[in-house]
Amino acid sequence: MQLDQDDSLFVVARKRFATVYGTSSDGAQALTLYCGEQQITFDEPELFPWAEKLTEQDRFVAGSATTWSVAPLEWPRVQGLLEALLDAGVLTREPPKRDTAQLAATKAHLDFLAEEEARPAPAAPPSWRTDAEELLHALTGRTLERGYLETVIPVHRLAHVALDREGRQVGEINTYPDALRLKLPTEWKTCGYAGGRYRDEMPMNMTALRSMLAHWKPVLAATLLCREEFLKRYPQHEGGRWKLGELHFLTCGILALPALQLMRERDPTPTGELDPVLSSLFRVIDGVRLVSAHLLDLF
Repeated sequence: MQLDQDDSLFVVARKRFATVYGTSSDGAQALTLYCGEQQITFDEPELFPWAEKLTEQDRFVAGSATTWSVAPLEWPRVQGLLEALLDAGVLTREPPKRDTAQLAATKAHLDFLAEEEARPAPAAPPSWRTDAEELLHALTGRTLERGYLETVIPVHRLAHVALDREGRQVGEINTYPDALRLKLPTEWKTCGYAGGRYRDEMPMNMTALRSMLAHWKPVLAATLLCREEFLKRYPQHEGGRWKLGELHFLTCGILALPALQLMRERDPTPTGELDPVLSSLFRVIDGVRLVSAHLLDLF
């Protein structure tokens, strides 16, 4: 159906929008709108204000979009832009459902909860410090001394299985290997925060989020201290730039910090006694490591 200027339009998930300015393949400035897994790139500077204005809307009359740029745009051009966004599912003619309870009951959400309920899990908290030989045999089918641990599990994953003082595994749902992930009381909820996961089908871990919020300031302070120590050894390049490999190297070093506390020969921190600041730091930095490792694979 052709779009008319009097038609009302609705943004499906405005809070999922993220705007990123960059350059196109020919070196010109470009603006990319990210909305979940979708991305829409504008390479005409006169459309940049138009795109920014779009991200501020929950609903609007189609014809009003002709006034979103510095100079008014002709309706046929705006009509084409809006129809393309309708086809992409970014806009809709019907008011989107806002019922969080309905969104929480999506098939993906329910399937995830069912899998969590059915998956096998260890009966007791595992520990590389005390049970390494037994755990390695269960995972690899071979008898290995603890000294061979890092041939099976990289140092940036050693802390995953440990418990902190809040009784949470450091790796939470990402605990590696998955066979050592415990079943712990966890609140799962549809994400209501602005960003790429806003009202996503898959739920967010509210239990881990509350812990992160409680320790956020010391986590940032610890990150800064690790960064300063890293830069003493590996100064930034001209213009304050880092190489991607250096960023990955830094993240692996920070992730090894909780592992050092847990695995050191003298006075190791028992599982269940790890400071939750360190476990929260680990969860934040592990996300950066995953992204940097993926980019290294791509480039």
